[in-house]
Amino acid sequence: AGSLRFTDASGTNRVYSLTDARYDVMKGYLTIKCQQLAEKPFLKPGIKPKTSAKLAKKPLVKPKTSAMKDLQELKYQQDEVEATINRILPEATLDEKSEESFALLMDGFLKYLLKKVLLKETSAKSYVRAFSSLFKRDLRSYEASAGEEYKTLIKESPQNKNVHGQYHAAVSHFRSFYQVMVNR
Repeated sequence: AGSLRFTDASGTNRVYSLTDARYDVMKGYLTIKCQQLAEKPFLKPGIKPKTSAKLAKKPLVKPKTSAMKDLQELKYQQDEVEATINRILPEATLDEKSEESFALLMDGFLKYLLKKVLLKETSAKSYVRAFSSLFKRDLRSYEASAGEEYKTLIKESPQNKNVHGQYHAAVSHFRSFYQVMVNR
């Protein structure tokens, strides 16, 4: 992928991979490293002290406050969706919350996805995992989890958009499974 060779403050030659650089930028560490470098500049043979002093005054990487605001906004939106779910949809009963009852329901859901919807096993298991994580997070009744309101709220959530609609698709499949199960 590539790398950057540099000499550190002690004069040791080092290699900084681009993969590490991408990770450091994503986590915000590169900003910290550049600020530390600007605070304690090192002199490399052939670089005049005047140049290093200029570098020390000017930050090498500006922190992206807009990116942080975007993340905070997404977290706020997700919290709002979860609060709405908890406020308007009925909570699961004790029986629905029991591991045995839920495991039986998820086994039935998996079989439905494999036999009726004809999904591949990996896709079916992925939908079951996605729905399970939503159920464990929200603890809404099976009926409410299969409802139109829940499906709409999940579709609008930033978390769903982050996983490219996986949660919405899982709830949609669960909705059709639950309707078949209730009408037996």
